[in-house]
Amino acid sequence: MRAWYARRLAEGKRLPAAHVNETRFRSIIYNIRAAGYTPDIDDYHHILRHFAAVGYHFGALHVLREVTHLGLPRSPKTYGLCLMAICRRLSLPCKRVVRDDIIQDASEQCARLLKDMWQDGIPVTVINVDIATRILKHSMDLEVFERMMRVAYAIDLAYPDRPPIELWDRSQSEASDGAALPLHPPSPLPFTTSTLNTVVDFLGSVGEISKLVQAFEVLTTPLSSSSSAAPSSTYEDDEDDDFGDSNPSVVPYIPP
Repeated sequence: MRAWYARRLAEGKRLPAAHVNETRFRSIIYNIRAAGYTPDIDDYHHILRHFAAVGYHFGALHVLREVTHLGLPRSPKTYGLCLMAICRRLSLPCKRVVRDDIIQDASEQCARLLKDMWQDGIPVTVINVDIATRILKHSMDLEVFERMMRVAYAIDLAYPDRPPIELWDRSQSEASDGAALPLHPPSPLPFTTSTLNTVVDFLGSVGEISKLVQAFEVLTTPLSSSSSAAPSSTYEDDEDDDFGDSNPSVVPYIPP
């Protein structure tokens, strides 16, 4: 399918808005369900691979919604194929007047997928983060990029020496449901030199120079737990009144 699309592009022909075999896929899935069976998740992965190959991201998101409706087990591969479809769409040529709209739509869809993965407890893999980063480099959406860093690496770029607020919220919500504290958050992905380069490159591209320097200094040389604790002072009560509870022991902080 990718070769077929590439030939059409080389010949100057217009690309179809959807996958050319989408109707056939729908018929096969309908016949499976009409026969009293339930399609397997691998059946939907096969369709998602086709949609990802040609950048048909709308179809991929529709498939994801159907998978969710049927209650089939979703995996990092399921979300990864949807992200691949979005990333592939951004690499295809389009009219200049609609380019900004496509990039904005891709950024919103990427953010929605990352949020769903976090809420559903789907592990974030290195491959999915790499694909999401490629999408966000087109949109330069700092808010979504920071959210991805918090979910994937447990790093809050606003406060690199503290656990992300998402872990605080989850620990408090699970505690209200009767879970024992402290909550052990999901293990973050390894923070490699390549990831640090990506952070520096992205923050520099969006012009966040002070945040770039802060991230580089703190992430490369994390503060020890003893030194990160602020000394007691006469102003401690006043600070708590102004800024709320700043106790970092709500969830354990693991330096990258």
